[in-house]
Amino acid sequence: PAAAPPVEVYPWGIDWVGAADVQERHPWLAGNGVKVALIDTGIDWTHPDLWWNVIGGYNAMARQNPLNWGDDNGHGTHVAGTLAARVDTAGVIGMAPRLQIYALKALDRDGTGRTSDVINALQRVPGDVRIIAGSFGTDLVWPSFEKAIYRMYQSGKLMVFSVGNRCAPSGAQGAGSDGAGSDASCSATPSDVKFPARYPWVIAVGASDEGDRVPAFSRCGQAMTDHGLVAPGVNIFSTDREGRYGVMSGTSASTPHVTGAIALACQLQPDVSYEEVLALLQETTDDLIEASGANCPPEQQGGA
Repeated sequence: PAAAPPVEVYPWGIDWVGAADVQERHPWLAGNGVKVALIDTGIDWTHPDLWWNVIGGYNAMARQNPLNWGDDNGHGTHVAGTLAARVDTAGVIGMAPRLQIYALKALDRDGTGRTSDVINALQRVPGDVRIIAGSFGTDLVWPSFEKAIYRMYQSGKLMVFSVGNRCAPSGAQGAGSDGAGSDASCSATPSDVKFPARYPWVIAVGASDEGDRVPAFSRCGQAMTDHGLVAPGVNIFSTDREGRYGVMSGTSASTPHVTGAIALACQLQPDVSYEEVLALLQETTDDLIEASGANCPPEQQGGA
């Protein structure tokens, strides 16, 4: 954890994907009127960079108080900052600083959770929420999970999920330090994209660094070819609990960059479909030309 920077800053990822230019040229385009359900460890809604944006929440974990959706880990607060930290002369600025976030807590203080709790969270998404985002996953096949995701797709929700992390070999770039967030559990062997990011109704998000390379921790696979892309996910500076700030690396840190970009598209075209969003993302990304030690060919890593 770190103190607030002396002046308000755009973290490198926000600048890299062009959001800083959008905000400077079109300050009215900031996610106005768009709502995102963030399934994570909760959010510290008292953070000065976030309290304007967080409109409520629900604790979807079994045997927990539904009203206790605060962040006892820090992972969710970090993701929320990259997504929507306000322009307020201090701290950091997010991708879409005027969107609204509904926090759905499905991960505990260690960043772990049950698929059944995530399914419960999906069932608690308010009807007026347009986008669902999460940075967690499982390698296990759950038919009930697939059905829950498909129901969200059928209802018109746009979903964005991280592909998950693998443990990097010694000397490689990072193992992904998404705190204890559930996709921080990693595999040392080549591994496919986690569910729900592997489902075809989801935008799957992997990580990239400042050189547009895919770090060794970012999972990859056919899902990235079909409906995935990579976004900044190495050394991402954002909000932390108790009004502080911190740095995180991992596919969790990448997901809010893409979620925020989709929120801007939703402000311009509220009824945009999943297929239209996917086409827009694929048309505006660049193909990667090197595998970067990620144990997958470039075409299975997604565009940057």
